[in-house]
Amino acid sequence: MGLTSDTKEWEVEKGCLRLLLESIVNCYPEAAGAEYSEITLYDGKSNEFIGAAATGKDRDDVFSGKRLGYARDEGRKTLTQKAMESRNPVIIHDVNEAALADADRAMVDRLGIRSTAVFPLFAGSRFVGSISFDHGGHTHRFTQQDINAMYALADLAAHLIGYAENFVGPKEK
Repeated sequence: MGLTSDTKEWEVEKGCLRLLLESIVNCYPEAAGAEYSEITLYDGKSNEFIGAAATGKDRDDVFSGKRLGYARDEGRKTLTQKAMESRNPVIIHDVNEAALADADRAMVDRLGIRSTAVFPLFAGSRFVGSISFDHGGHTHRFTQQDINAMYALADLAAHLIGYAENFVGPKEK
C-alpha cells in the first residue's frame, strides 16, 4: 500500500504511514474549517512531490501516487513548491481567479476545488511535504480562526509525518 516509482518503493510496516496520512486527511478538515484535505510528500532524493492522501476514496484515487518534479520556471511551480520555498502557506480564496501551474489547475479541476490553503510541512528544518485544506462547489474566505487552526494542524502533521518517516522512509528495492 506504499507509494511507488520506477526505482524505489515506500515500504511501510503494516501500512502505518499510509494509515496516518489517511487519518489526517479525513479528520483534519472539519477542525480547520474546510471540507477536504490532501497531503503531498516530498522525496528529497529525487526532488519529487508525491500525492500521498486525500479526503474520501474517490478523491484519493485521483490524487494519490501523482508525482511532480521540482520546477525551476516560476510559472510551473506548484502551490506545494511555492509553500516550501517561502516556508509560508499559500492561500487562494478563488482558484478560478488565481494564476496556477498547469499541474495545479488540472488537479483542482479534477478534485472540484474552489478555495484552498496549502501549508508547508517542516519536521525541524526538513521539508516533508504539504497539507492542503479546501472547499469545493463554492468559494470560501478562510477566517483568521481557520488559518490559526490550520497552522496548528499543519505543525502537528509535520511532526507526525517526520517521526513516522524516520522509521519507514524510502528504501531501495
